Amino acid sequence: MPHLSYALEQALARLTAAGQPWYTERQLYYEVCRVLRPLPHPATILAGGGLVASVPLLLARHHPRLASLLATGTALTTGTCYLTRWWPATRPVPLEWADFQAALQAYRTQVFNPHRLLPPDRTVPLATAATAPDLFDYGLPRLLVCQHTAIAQMLLANLVHMEARCLILDMTTATPLPGVLKQMLTHADAARILVLHDASRSGLALMKGLLQRLDAPADIPIRSIGLRPIHAQRLHLFAIREQISSIPPGIEFRGLPTREQTWLQQGWSAEIAAVRPAHLLRALRRIIIGAPVPIRTTFDLRRERTIGFMTWPDR
Repeated sequence: MPHLSYALEQALARLTAAGQPWYTERQLYYEVCRVLRPLPHPATILAGGGLVASVPLLLARHHPRLASLLATGTALTTGTCYLTRWWPATRPVPLEWADFQAALQAYRTQVFNPHRLLPPDRTVPLATAATAPDLFDYGLPRLLVCQHTAIAQMLLANLVHMEARCLILDMTTATPLPGVLKQMLTHADAARILVLHDASRSGLALMKGLLQRLDAPADIPIRSIGLRPIHAQRLHLFAIREQISSIPPGIEFRGLPTREQTWLQQGWSAEIAAVRPAHLLRALRRIIIGAPVPIRTTFDLRRERTIGFMTWPDR
């Protein structure tokens, strides 16, 4: 793919701009996908087609009917663009993971290792995750368990555990929970366990029987804050379609609408890594520590699709 190196450079420029967080290889991969296949934006069409937009004005005097048709066509194109960005949809990835890895390796060889790119998955040991001593002294109010080790690493690198006073572990380290963590959870008031997972059959299946696998205290609530299929569609996340197969026995998705169950049955899956790193951090801060959401005085279709991101109904 001749333009892949350019797309990689553009994605790195976005992720290494001032104020951007640390990120993983999978997050870089999805950023390259966004460069290769961006969502249509009405402002881009209007700004890039300024001459086209001015044609109806030039024709208004001598060809009013033609000018009206052109103006109507421009309005329809812009409206379609807005609808495309607002309407929930599944976006297949435009790039194979192996091709991305080859391009990244070539970039590392010819240029340098990208800034703020985290190394490949490593185990998240308890000693590394719990760098705030007061967590052990005063109990553990929140525990965040991530399906993927790389996402846990990314959150730790961006100091989410320090800001949210929350211990972060990957699923491998958390199953079962060490005894000291169970004691810390019982000592804290209103302690809870949060689970961050993909919108996939394997990700959603993590919630089934998780209390037993974690061996957590029975009175500690476990809450899913991961992706659901509807979140992936509303955010227009890039999704991967696996080989279509039936859902394994014993795995049920009660509470999911039929449309979302069908999406899973068709083999679609969307990773947490497909969410922009900065967006992911903002969402977690809002969920874990209750960071206020900026008040909007106007209706914005471009942001309405994010409603409900990473939240599950209580009933």
